Amino acid sequence: MAFFQFFSLICFVSVSLATEIHPFDSITGVKEDLPIVDDEFIPKIAGGTNTTINKHRYIGSLHHNGTFVGSVVILNNKWAVTAAWNLFWAPASSFIVRFGSSYANKEGNTVGIKKYYIYPHYAQEWIYDIALLKFSQVIPYSGTVRGIKLASKLPISHTETIVSGWGWDKHIEAGTNILQEATVNYVNFKKCKPRYSDVSGFTKYSFCTSTQGAGPCARDFGSPLVYNNKLIGVFSGTCDCGGTVHPAVYADITKYRQWIEQTIKKHSDFE
Repeated sequence: MAFFQFFSLICFVSVSLATEIHPFDSITGVKEDLPIVDDEFIPKIAGGTNTTINKHRYIGSLHHNGTFVGSVVILNNKWAVTAAWNLFWAPASSFIVRFGSSYANKEGNTVGIKKYYIYPHYAQEWIYDIALLKFSQVIPYSGTVRGIKLASKLPISHTETIVSGWGWDKHIEAGTNILQEATVNYVNFKKCKPRYSDVSGFTKYSFCTSTQGAGPCARDFGSPLVYNNKLIGVFSGTCDCGGTVHPAVYADITKYRQWIEQTIKKHSDFE
């Protein structure tokens, strides 16, 4: 499918460097003399544990014609944010969002997408990989549904953050139906850049998380990274699920916050 092709394309660019780039202590604390294990194709759970929607009321699962695509992050009862990659290739009317459920394919409620807005200049790379979607109707808040606030600043590197989603736990085309969460260490753009020095789409608009054995994988695209109960990032991709050779990459919400707020304000009508 197109999702796996995109995932593989980015990895093709950067994984070829895996035997040349050593773990850097500033992220992982791994000693330089330890061998690199490129675990890109080792089937494993990427450090996730079962969780419930009650702990992550802001997350929803995105589906295209009945097929699970990735995650969305509820901002309010009319709007959500996700990765542009999840949406750009199909019309808004072909998607639905399931919300208020710990499961990707049952329980909770569903809502259509009236329209989505891709960040300008998005070109199917990690840079500008952000999009807003407007629900076809107002969704009701409850004990399992609530919007999340946008962060205005990022934590310092090495800070623990929380990522959640329903994506792959193996490098095969299958995900988990039960919501997962993992604790991962935030790494700023400057410290992560050496890992993706040959990937043009990795810019100051992105950052990483790097924790051995923990992190998002394919079909987690659009999943939220949260710190202090605020959204700091939306997952864009990785070449090393749950690894540190090529850490997970996120769109930096603080860089897109102004666009998000302006776009919502401009298109807040529900004609």
